[in-house]
Amino acid sequence: MKSMILLCSLLFSLIAFGQGKHTLSIADINRAALKQLEPEKYVDSVDKLLAELQVNGNFYPKDTLLFYLKTYKEYVWKYPRLEDRKHNYYINIGNNVSAQGNLGEAIYFFEKADREYEKYYKKKPDFVLMKLCYLHTQSKNFQKAIDAYEKELPRLTASPAAIKNGSLQGKDVLLLMYILNPIASSYIFLKDTANTNKTIDLARNILNAVHKESKVGRDDLAIMKFMYYGMQYYRDQYLLSNVKDRINTIDSIRSLIADESVAEHLKATFDNNLTEWLINHFIAVKHIDSARYYLNKFKTMPSATAPKNELQLQVKRHELQIWSLENEGSAILPVVNELLQLSDTINQSLTNQMNDMMYAYTKAEFTEDELKKTELEKQKRTLIIIIVSLASIFSILAIYMRMRNRTKKTQKQIAALNHLTNLKIASMEASKQEAVRSEQERLAQELHDNFSSTLAALKHQTEHIYNSAADIDLKQKIEQVQFGLQHIYASLRNTSHQWFFDARIQQQSSFDETIRFLLDSALPDEHYKKHIQIDANAVLLLSLDDRINILRIIQEAITNVIKHSKANEISVFLMATHTELMLQISDNGIGFNTEKGRPVYGIGLQSIEKRVTLLKGKLEILNEEGIVLNIIINKKELAYFTPSNILV
Repeated sequence: MKSMILLCSLLFSLIAFGQGKHTLSIADINRAALKQLEPEKYVDSVDKLLAELQVNGNFYPKDTLLFYLKTYKEYVWKYPRLEDRKHNYYINIGNNVSAQGNLGEAIYFFEKADREYEKYYKKKPDFVLMKLCYLHTQSKNFQKAIDAYEKELPRLTASPAAIKNGSLQGKDVLLLMYILNPIASSYIFLKDTANTNKTIDLARNILNAVHKESKVGRDDLAIMKFMYYGMQYYRDQYLLSNVKDRINTIDSIRSLIADESVAEHLKATFDNNLTEWLINHFIAVKHIDSARYYLNKFKTMPSATAPKNELQLQVKRHELQIWSLENEGSAILPVVNELLQLSDTINQSLTNQMNDMMYAYTKAEFTEDELKKTELEKQKRTLIIIIVSLASIFSILAIYMRMRNRTKKTQKQIAALNHLTNLKIASMEASKQEAVRSEQERLAQELHDNFSSTLAALKHQTEHIYNSAADIDLKQKIEQVQFGLQHIYASLRNTSHQWFFDARIQQQSSFDETIRFLLDSALPDEHYKKHIQIDANAVLLLSLDDRINILRIIQEAITNVIKHSKANEISVFLMATHTELMLQISDNGIGFNTEKGRPVYGIGLQSIEKRVTLLKGKLEILNEEGIVLNIIINKKELAYFTPSNILV
């Protein structure tokens, strides 16, 4: 919101008095007064000079200006015909000190100008009202700005009709928008949606009332439109969170900037503000690349809308918000925003105190009353401001560094775990190892199914020949053949069984070692206790795809231990019962976050559920004294649980 408020002073300085160079100084005019320059001409010359100095960014220290304005003050208070200039004396001082950031002093002088103007003209000056609304808003005294505005609200509400009938024209129309701009900011900051909408509606009615006879210049109309769009943008950003309307407003501003009739210096100012608004927009919708792009653009853009230190602070705030999105995602962004809001609240309170103190100091200085007491209070409050500001900065810095170190450490552990897991799975998927195992099982099955059955048939035939033979020598030879066949049959059968189960046992051993390697690599023994129990019969039921899915489930559980659970103990059990295969993973951490008694599902848990679905199993989650994941799979759903895979 700060950029919209600060825009007022820049645009006002560009249009309020016109632009131009002046070669005289106030000292020159004072010397002219000694030569009996007419009082009216002298006062007019000083007013014109100070206006041109303000446009060109030249200002005097307050004491110096007061010294130069002694003659000016003497004339306007001495001559009744110059009584209508008394308010200009305070306006000149107020403009000078506000441009140097002394807001409390500026408020005092503009209030003095307001009283002098009302005393003479019997009405409130819109220019002073605009300056007071702006200064109170800039000082974050939002309620004071609103109070000043609402006193004049009936008259301001009637202004669209006055524009239409021609009684309100030119710069006076533009001043109305300058009054509404900081007031909309104040209502938005106080989260008063109803009055924000009323203020924006009044701004729209003023714009719609402008016609050719209103004598509103082309540049002035562009400024009015831009401030109206700015009010809409900040309402949609901070009150309504309406992304669609916010985008429409941004498109309207872009069209205004692209309008060839708009002056180039105004386009530059509009584009500068739009760039910062786009940063806020893309941070809000979590488009990191777009936010980073516009932030880099913003850094290179010249700006006169705010002091350099405020711009640097704004850049750092955006960098912290973008960093939180890049490193921790949306989970940490609310924490960062809350810290920044807390810092703003503290700074707002301190700024209010400082401005109130400066107001009191200036009043005491001008009335020569209790000056020493105010000075002492100023020093005390300044010291408090410095201490609290430093404490806030160091607190935010400490939190930032802690989160950054934690993020780096966690990312390192997870990267190592992912790398090791991928290496192991790649190894398991190696075609040579799988081909060797498959070939060994095939040969074992071939020996069992083909050769053994053939030998059994031959054995049966020899028994038939033996029973039908009468020759004793022939029977003896047949007996020898039968004995050899029996020996070969038994040997082949034993060999086929040995080959088949050796392949399965090797598979089970490799899977068990892989699980242990994963846990040992990611969770060092000095920090974690690990319990692993793998049932060999359970592994024999798993295909390669099944084992990969189980490894991924274990990997996600390890990731949860590293990132979230704060556990120091983890258990992994894989076992087979008569009808089911069960995988249980548990830790002694803090468990899942819950809302209304139910677990809040993150990406890791969703990945586990997806793997369980691929295994055609059921997932049970227990969230007491840590996390327990129970995964139960019916044996009939497993690839290797078929009679054809079991040798008999």
